Amino acid sequence: MLGTLKQAVEELSIPRLKKPRPTPSYRGTMSLGNPEQYESAMCIDVERYPRTMVARAVTASNYVARSDMGASASNAPSSAHDTAMPDVKDELTTVHNARTYEVKDKESLGGKRDVEREELAKGYEYGRTAVHISESDQNVTKLDTKAGLEIIGFVPKKNVSLS
Repeated sequence: MLGTLKQAVEELSIPRLKKPRPTPSYRGTMSLGNPEQYESAMCIDVERYPRTMVARAVTASNYVARSDMGASASNAPSSAHDTAMPDVKDELTTVHNARTYEVKDKESLGGKRDVEREELAKGYEYGRTAVHISESDQNVTKLDTKAGLEIIGFVPKKNVSLS
């Protein structure tokens, strides 16, 4: 497809829309009554989808200029066309994220030392204090539940005010 520079500039002003795939916010059963207790209880498989979602800006890829941009044969242009329009992909490289963990240590140089993630203990913030929770205590804090939609009762229409 060929076009003029004017057409290219006009195309830049048109946003590229991406139609999102519907993602269910709940997929499971909806029950009327307790099926474990009553034989007459009814369970229906349902899927719930959000009607509106927060639209976030498209994320950008992280690229930086290569530090090893020496005059190598692989980066040298192979034709007159290549000298006019150098391939930008050859000049960029992706950013790799690295995460390190530090703890305060008076005996170390700088007052901090690096530790591995496995050496760290899980904790939660309580006000401005970090509270350590052992793995055995953490199992007590988890509530054993199952996801579900349950209709637990009905209200007569005369008891509901619609205004």
